[in-house]
Amino acid sequence: MSLVRKAVKGSLWMAVLNYSNYGLLFLCNIVLARLLTPDDFGVMALALSMADIVFMLAGFGFSMACIQLQELDDVFETGLTLTLVAGLTIFLVGLVAAWGASWSYPAPVATFLAVLSVMAGLKVPTTVFMARIEKDFAFATSALVRFLTAILGMGLGLTLAYLGWGAWSLLAREVAATVALFAGAVLLSPLRFRPRFNPATARRLLRFCFGMLGMRISEVFYNKGFNLAMGTLAGTSVFGLYDRAHYVATFPNTAMAQFHAKVTFTILSRIKNDLARSGEAADVVLWLLARLTLPVGLMVFIFPGEIITLILGGQWLEAAGMFRGLALFMVVQPLYSSTKHILLSQGAPRSVTISRVAALGVVLSMVFAVRALRADWAWAAWGVSLANLVSLLILVAALRSRGVIIHWRRILATPCVLCVALGMAVVLARGHTHYLVCIALSALAWCLASAVLEREQYLGLWSRLRGKSGAPAAPRDGEAQ
Repeated sequence: MSLVRKAVKGSLWMAVLNYSNYGLLFLCNIVLARLLTPDDFGVMALALSMADIVFMLAGFGFSMACIQLQELDDVFETGLTLTLVAGLTIFLVGLVAAWGASWSYPAPVATFLAVLSVMAGLKVPTTVFMARIEKDFAFATSALVRFLTAILGMGLGLTLAYLGWGAWSLLAREVAATVALFAGAVLLSPLRFRPRFNPATARRLLRFCFGMLGMRISEVFYNKGFNLAMGTLAGTSVFGLYDRAHYVATFPNTAMAQFHAKVTFTILSRIKNDLARSGEAADVVLWLLARLTLPVGLMVFIFPGEIITLILGGQWLEAAGMFRGLALFMVVQPLYSSTKHILLSQGAPRSVTISRVAALGVVLSMVFAVRALRADWAWAAWGVSLANLVSLLILVAALRSRGVIIHWRRILATPCVLCVALGMAVVLARGHTHYLVCIALSALAWCLASAVLEREQYLGLWSRLRGKSGAPAAPRDGEAQ
């Protein structure tokens, strides 16, 4: 079997297992939301946010470095040695951070942070074992290990939540999944603990990792810095409401994450020097994403309370305002993620770093403004949506400066017009029709209208996917941005 066929086959299995994993975990989290309280989720989310900031070294990129530089001598053995040192460092730093947190935060948060420090130390070498599996295109094996260990952790969490363990059930879920993943990676990976360390290889690995460090730090601070600030200022109960609303809002992007990271990045990395083809491929990806995310965001904006209580239960109705504030986020985040991987394929992580630093300024400003004005914390969710829009605009400008032209008018014009028309119709009908009927009819109307208005584009896309000639050319320059 050729390498290409092996990679494609493994990727398909990985996609099936990953999406099955996402679906099952989403359903399990819905059940957990009905067994636990907002305060339980707030405690765990606050501890995780603190842990992610303290343990930024855990996302140092050793696995990507080992795969990227796999031709070097003893690369995986050297990488494993480096991750063991990094894991021990993370563990010790985490214990000190937990001791410091015990003076300012509730006792469970500090205890959770101490336990998570052990788990973070374990996750770092796990990435190298998993990278060694994926190096041979065994994507199905790595996806199966992640799938089974995630299900194991979720099963334990659900059991303990049902027995009344509260937030501790969430911590137990994390511990079980992490330990099981480490054990599975060690058993299935060809890599073994061997006393091999190549200084020259280590320098190359560290150089690669440091090149990615700025982007990773900015993303961690953006994603978790806001959580830490809101959890500290608003309290664990309010933050728990936001955490679950955000979890539901991120599901569309989470479901597409493997597509961004594996498909978009891989394809565009191969044609990165052909700017015209890169722009055309990016157009196709973003064109599809816009038609998938815009109607979802519209329904969340119109029916936030109905949707959040349908998914999580009546006790989460207070999160409706925050969920509505994240409607724009649901639309923008998948577009941002795809645009980010387009830039990374061009070797431009600095632009991603700048976009996240700007977004962090927006969300922190909103959090402190809400606190100072004693406003509704739902405005903080609107700040998250605004921050992601700012990030996307920065990435679009960065792509344009590099000569990769995205035709945003062609991508967004039709779905935006459909959103306005459909939104007006739903608002007029909502007082006379059940919201589920409105959502179902809206989805049907969206599909029919899009199919009729953009028939040629869909046929052209289908021709490209089938590998036939005659696919429509890229939009004319007059249509650009």
